[in-house]
Amino acid sequence: MVEKEGVAVERFSLSQQPDKFTNDAAVLGAINAGGTAILPIVMVDGQIVAERRYPTREQLAAKLGLVVTTPLQMSKSGGCGCGPGKCG
Repeated sequence: MVEKEGVAVERFSLSQQPDKFTNDAAVLGAINAGGTAILPIVMVDGQIVAERRYPTREQLAAKLGLVVTTPLQMSKSGGCGCGPGKCG
């Protein structure tokens, strides 16, 4: 969604890129205060905007100053997009 609007998105895994968590003061402070139960953490422009959950599409758009103009289209195959009998 946001990539189409020119927003750069990065996703990090604590087990795969621990330095991304320990090198960011805001993230490290949140983890020190709440443990890993605080994850996931979503940041926009260096500020934490959500902890313990992912924001909805609309909430994320609002934090980014974007307007959601089209509804999210879900696949009729059960939501994964793989198609019937093709997951796995």
